[in-house]
Amino acid sequence: MKMIAPSGTVGEAVVNRTNDIVDKTFTHDQNFQRGMLYDWDLQPIEEVDFKFEKHKVFKAERSEVEYHVHFRPNYNPEYLFKDRYFKNDGKERLGFYIDVYDNSKGKYEKWLIVGKDNRVAFDRYNAFRCNWMFEWIYKDEYHKCLGVLREAADKSFNSSDIDKLGGTSVGGEMGLIVPTCENTMTILLGQKFIISDNLLNPQTFEVDKIKDHVPFGVIRAYLKQRVFDPHTDYFGIINEETNLKFKFDIPIDDLPEEFGGQYHMICDCIEYKDDTSNVELEELALDCDESVIYIGGRPVFIKAGGISDGCKWHFFLDGQEFTALDLEGYFEFTRTKDGIEVKAVSKDMNKYILSVSLENTYGDKSDEINLEVRL
Repeated sequence: MKMIAPSGTVGEAVVNRTNDIVDKTFTHDQNFQRGMLYDWDLQPIEEVDFKFEKHKVFKAERSEVEYHVHFRPNYNPEYLFKDRYFKNDGKERLGFYIDVYDNSKGKYEKWLIVGKDNRVAFDRYNAFRCNWMFEWIYKDEYHKCLGVLREAADKSFNSSDIDKLGGTSVGGEMGLIVPTCENTMTILLGQKFIISDNLLNPQTFEVDKIKDHVPFGVIRAYLKQRVFDPHTDYFGIINEETNLKFKFDIPIDDLPEEFGGQYHMICDCIEYKDDTSNVELEELALDCDESVIYIGGRPVFIKAGGISDGCKWHFFLDGQEFTALDLEGYFEFTRTKDGIEVKAVSKDMNKYILSVSLENTYGDKSDEINLEVRL
């Protein structure tokens, strides 16, 4: 009599039996929860069963600990819902939001799924609690996204703009994590964010490095501190501001209470232009009697025609733009009511070309003044 071989392997049979047992007893665990799963745009997908397990121990000097989200067997959202992604390219992506119930607060909180550990018998997904509503301006349009603010894990890396000056920057003071979607694809290098609890002196940061493919579906941006600019950066209650000098492309609604409420923090805002005014702005024009600036020598004065409150100076080295803060220790800049004084103080700048231009509050820019740096 011919024997009929059983379908599958012994290993597969064990896995299937184990999955069946886990599925039947899934709700018996003290870590069991049921919450809404959301896509990258924070649109609800469906309610899901999961276990919510702490992965690491919290230390006061570190960022918040991560947790593991353990779904029922064979439930993998990055595979099940990959066709919801706007690119529809077949790639599996993380970056889902999920509602987790906090018993001590008696309410649900949004968590972001940022990783996956499939080295164990049952897949576990790494999740961080969403703790910040990021707001930014891209091409004069307002954007916001709920995400995670964390102390950066890899604090030291070479920064190309500073390296050009012969040094190494300690970047990545903080990091932000958000899902990858059409909205967050507008976050670029140099993008500024206000991240602060200080109404008097808000802390401002700039994106210094971006990773958007480890894993797919999640953007990690590393931030370095910048100076708050009152001419372009806003921190306050927009809807109650009667003389707000900034304009936005859409009405700015209040944020959720746990993420700022009425208080908004937005960099690179565009100021109102009074179209009814008959006053014409004087054309921006820079003038300088020098074409060479000597290191350790006397300052060079650049006279500005058409300068007004809110005008912004731009500085370039061999065509690459830097802020005055970037160039601290290499040059000294002293602003006056009718121009700016520039002094070269570092020998590292020898043979560079320093270019200076001026921009008014409406985006009009002057021609550049070019200064050759010499010893």
